[in-house]
Amino acid sequence: MNDFILFIRGSYRKSDIPFYRALCHSKCTIAVDGGYNFFRKAGLFPDIMLGDFDSLKRFPRNLPTTTTVLKYPSRKNKTDLHLAVEYCLSEKARTIDIIQPNVGEIDHFLGNIFLLAHSNLISDSKIQNNIRIINPKYEIKLVVDNTVTFLDCVGDIVSILPLSPKIVLDVTGAEYKVKNANLALGETRSLRNHITDHKATFHIHGKALIIRNFRRRYSSHSYE
Repeated sequence: MNDFILFIRGSYRKSDIPFYRALCHSKCTIAVDGGYNFFRKAGLFPDIMLGDFDSLKRFPRNLPTTTTVLKYPSRKNKTDLHLAVEYCLSEKARTIDIIQPNVGEIDHFLGNIFLLAHSNLISDSKIQNNIRIINPKYEIKLVVDNTVTFLDCVGDIVSILPLSPKIVLDVTGAEYKVKNANLALGETRSLRNHITDHKATFHIHGKALIIRNFRRRYSSHSYE
C-alpha cells in the first residue's frame, strides 16, 4: 500500500472513532507512539507501531504477527512523527494522512505543522501536495505550486498561510474572490474565507498551508 495514515498522541473521543475508521480504509495504518491509544479504543491493531514508546502507559502484549514494531531509542535527534513520515517516504508513499485529534501541547502542535513544510523532508513533488494533518474539525494541507478544488463544501472556512517568502493566490467560489494577490510570509489577509459556491478553487504559486475548517463532517468526495 502506498497510502499511509499516521495516528499520533492525543485525546481520541469515542464519538469520532467511526470517522477515523473510515479514513483508514485501504491505507497502511501506523500507530506513532502514544497514537496507539486510538487503536486500543477502536478495538483495532495497526499495521505498524513506531516510536520510542515513552508515551505508552503499557506496551500491548497481544499484538498480532501482522503488526510490525519499529522501536527507536528515546534519546534521538528527531521526533517520532518525523521518523514516521521518513518511513512512509522510504516506502514510496503516495499520500500521508496525519491524525492529530486535538492541539495538545502547543510546541508539539506547531512542530508537527512545520514538519509538513520541511524542505529536506518533503522534497519529492509527487508527495508535496498529498500530505496533511486531519481530524473531524479541520484539515491542514501543504500546497506547493498547485490548485486545490473543493466540491460541495459551502460554509467551510478556508485560510491560506504563506510559507514561501512570497506566494501568488487566486481564489474562486468563495466569499472573497482573489486574482493574482501577492502575499508575503507572515501576512494574514488570506485568513477566514467562506466557501460560497458548489465549486471553490484555490490556486497557489509558491508554498503555503491551506487550512479548511469543516462546517459538517469531512467527506472524501470534497476534492475534485
